[in-house]
Amino acid sequence: MRALAIIALSSFWATISSTGATSSCSPYSTLREAIRSALQQSNPTFSTIFSPSKLEQESFVGPVEPVFRFVKFWTNVGPIVLHYKFTEVWFKVFNIDLSVRHESWEALHEKYAPASLQFILDLKGLFVKIGQVMSSRADFVPIQYVDSFNMLQDSVPSWESGRVKEIVRESLRNNQKVNFEEVFEEFGEVLGSPSIGQVHRAKLTPQYGGENVAVKVMHPNARTKFRNDFKVFRSFCKVALPGWDPILKELELQMMTEFN
Repeated sequence: MRALAIIALSSFWATISSTGATSSCSPYSTLREAIRSALQQSNPTFSTIFSPSKLEQESFVGPVEPVFRFVKFWTNVGPIVLHYKFTEVWFKVFNIDLSVRHESWEALHEKYAPASLQFILDLKGLFVKIGQVMSSRADFVPIQYVDSFNMLQDSVPSWESGRVKEIVRESLRNNQKVNFEEVFEEFGEVLGSPSIGQVHRAKLTPQYGGENVAVKVMHPNARTKFRNDFKVFRSFCKVALPGWDPILKELELQMMTEFN
């Protein structure tokens, strides 16, 4: 076992080094692929033993996934928070004029609002919901962020149709013991993309009534992912938004009830 572990670790490090030098993928996906490659090299039967279905892949939240999201969050948000904190200290230490302070804050908001939106669209999940809440709170959220996050109300990018169909197909087969084609005559356009899933227009087969229906497909393991993301965002609030604690608690209670 010790020898196998050494082989796996050596292969793992070599894979990270070679992959990091040649790939343009994010370091997080590169690391995951390196781990998988190292395991396959140390145990050739790994790929045949562990060949999960599409639904199992989408539903799986490994023990390192929350860590990856935590690191990814702070890698992107940390420099922004530091810039705001540094500016605040600079104002106090040098007693900067109020008009200059206002212009400086406005410049920071203009700079970081679009970048924050792109980061939200990248992480998705809970952060889309938080962006939606912020876009509706112009009473205390800077207008630059309100304007940027406003598109999250109705223009969140949806999952690929084929990906969603496969999840529905496996869910029907595993839980109801029926085939996708038996239930749906048509499975069409996306009607909406809430933060915990998305809604599709569909038509049932005559066997199931033949009606036009709206099918809400929840993102696999969304509850677990949301709980982990709440921990990440709570760490952000302690540093940057201490006044958000009551809002965050209310939002968490509301979001968790949507999974029932």
